[in-house]
Amino acid sequence: MTRGTIFQAASGARILGDDVQHLIAWDHVLRTPRAETTITELAGGAGNLDDLTPRRSAGPAEYWQVKASVDATSPLTEAWLFEYPEGKKSLLQRLHASWQKLRPGHDLPPKIVLATTKAIDPSDPVLRARATTDARIVETLRDATGPMAQARKRWAEHLAIDEEDLLEFLDSFEIRHSASEAEWREKVQDAAAGA
Repeated sequence: MTRGTIFQAASGARILGDDVQHLIAWDHVLRTPRAETTITELAGGAGNLDDLTPRRSAGPAEYWQVKASVDATSPLTEAWLFEYPEGKKSLLQRLHASWQKLRPGHDLPPKIVLATTKAIDPSDPVLRARATTDARIVETLRDATGPMAQARKRWAEHLAIDEEDLLEFLDSFEIRHSASEAEWREKVQDAAAGA
């Protein structure tokens, strides 16, 4: 059975997700010895953010959740973030719930990083307008009017919080998207060469 055949099976996304998660962890490990890094330790996460937690000497705590797709037929959209799989809470609800649980234990609000191989659907009304400088959508929604104000209200209602609390969460929420396993592998090779 070839690697491509394995990834077409039902467990393919989980296997690919594990591979990408390991590559992201290796990228962090190989960059940790650098003089400018604030990472002091790498650990497993907490709750729904169980993939990677870089512990830092300065700045907010960081929790990573990795989601991989075996192909590009299902892009990253608001609907995907809001989707209820098998009666569970949506991914966005699970990430927010973990952030709420972690928040009291930190001086600074912890940063939540969703890393996914999915590319953002360019027709998605909210995610297509994200800031490309920092992978966050908070400024897209903060002072929005019209359809984007309606989106801000929709996101708050989905999380059962008010819009001010939504913006506080989104201040700490970052989406790293579109990087394939091959691209993460190249990052690891570059970091390894530097180390």
